[in-house]
Amino acid sequence: YEFLGWYTDPTNGTKIESNTSLISLSSHTLYAHWQSLSGIIYKIRHFKMNLSGEYPQNPFEEEELNGIGGSTISPSVKTYNGFTSPSVQTTTILSNGSRIVNYYYTRNQYTLSLVSGNGISNVNGAGTYYYGQNVNISSIPNGGSIFQKWESSGSTTTTFSGSINSQTIVMGSENTTLTASALPSTYSFDYTGNYQTFEAPFN
Repeated sequence: YEFLGWYTDPTNGTKIESNTSLISLSSHTLYAHWQSLSGIIYKIRHFKMNLSGEYPQNPFEEEELNGIGGSTISPSVKTYNGFTSPSVQTTTILSNGSRIVNYYYTRNQYTLSLVSGNGISNVNGAGTYYYGQNVNISSIPNGGSIFQKWESSGSTTTTFSGSINSQTIVMGSENTTLTASALPSTYSFDYTGNYQTFEAPFN
């Protein structure tokens, strides 16, 4: 409960202030008024760092809870894929319902490694990127070779299409390695004594 003051009536009456004058010579009875603080509202707001490394003005998610005014609370943080959760805050519920707890979640950065596989002379786009960031990757096949595919090593959460040479991929929530490979555009073999040339298969 929160003390509201002294009044001239048990339920209503006039509040007695520090400058209230005594205007009657009769005996006086004053009543202490209290207000229950149960069910006091407080808010938990969750902010996720954007791709620029900043936090937006509006929360990604907001919770409205209630408790007893003046009591100590330690609201739980959430877990978001690709983000690091902040430490739990400990505070008190304000009796006027104005308590707001802000949690800020750091967007993680992950490493994208690109490997020049068979038939590839160079790859571009490797680096460290934020989770969810668009990344341009490309490869340069050796002369006389045709790009075949990008291939990931192990499991990966990075979104990419294996058969496209130059493309924009979405960085996932783990370090990722992609290997580019190519096939010879032509090959020759001896058939009935003459060399003939055929296009190599693409996959």
